[in-house]
Amino acid sequence: MAEIDDQPYALALAYRQSASPSLRRLAALRWGRIGDRAALGQLVELLADADESVRIAAAWALDQLHDLAATPCLVIALADLSFEARSASGWALVHLGERVVDEVAAVLRDGSDDAKEMALLMLRRIAGAAATEVLRENGVWVQ
Repeated sequence: MAEIDDQPYALALAYRQSASPSLRRLAALRWGRIGDRAALGQLVELLADADESVRIAAAWALDQLHDLAATPCLVIALADLSFEARSASGWALVHLGERVVDEVAAVLRDGSDDAKEMALLMLRRIAGAAATEVLRENGVWVQ
């Protein structure tokens, strides 16, 4: 990875602690653009923020990191009250691919109705035999 300028990271760290949702959202967006996996813990915290726009930005940023360590918090976010936050978290999981099929399948067994709906949408977009098998097991027609 290329050398990362510490100034944007430090600025994002300061923004994350702000009372302003706009600045917390900006922190998540900066970390996503920087692509530094050291921000994973900060982004996980922002994924549980009270403000919807912050949660959406955090899910997008986690998507940019492509880090399997984010899987548990992204799976939890599939139950978010906000469709946009669920969707952003879902896309992050889709981009992690077949490696997250088991975790997403667990949502079909134990999740809320909204989380189950998002899990089905995700599994349709994850390519591979494992996702197809989970869909078939849940009565979803797959070509």
